[in-house]
Amino acid sequence: MNTFKTLAVSAVVAAAAATASHAATLTGDEVTLTIADIGFSESTTVGAGVDFVVGSVSWDLDAGADGNELIVDTDGSFAGFGATSFELTGLDFSGGEILVGFSDIFSQMADTVVTFTADSLLVTFIDGPVDDGVTFSGVFDTRPTAVPLPAGLPMIASGLALLGFLGRRRKA
Repeated sequence: MNTFKTLAVSAVVAAAAATASHAATLTGDEVTLTIADIGFSESTTVGAGVDFVVGSVSWDLDAGADGNELIVDTDGSFAGFGATSFELTGLDFSGGEILVGFSDIFSQMADTVVTFTADSLLVTFIDGPVDDGVTFSGVFDTRPTAVPLPAGLPMIASGLALLGFLGRRRKA
């Protein structure tokens, strides 16, 4: 029976390791930034460092230690941002994950509202003064589109069932 417990614990540990989570990033993905108020729309392949520069505002789509943060940074202080919204589309995260939220939001702009779909993010706000430095930031929250069943799981389950059956049979 000790062997059965050891195998059961090993199977649980192996299954947990196979489904360990990680932060999905946009690195290598082609993303479009649209700022309709100023007629700006441009696509770029996300990479290390700044991905877009619009005037004196820079956009880093894979910032942070896990590469899952968006940071919008201004170079200088302004009486107004010059826009009331921006949209990121074509968000195809690593591992096929989809956008399910946007958290840890910081914004210098008043009444900031963030809405999203599985592959886009829309940020609206009231235009107003912004100071030098980080103007807007947040973390992309993602999840896998489907959680696949590990290929060996049915074999492990049937092996454990067989060991349980044999253990009961010996006791009887």
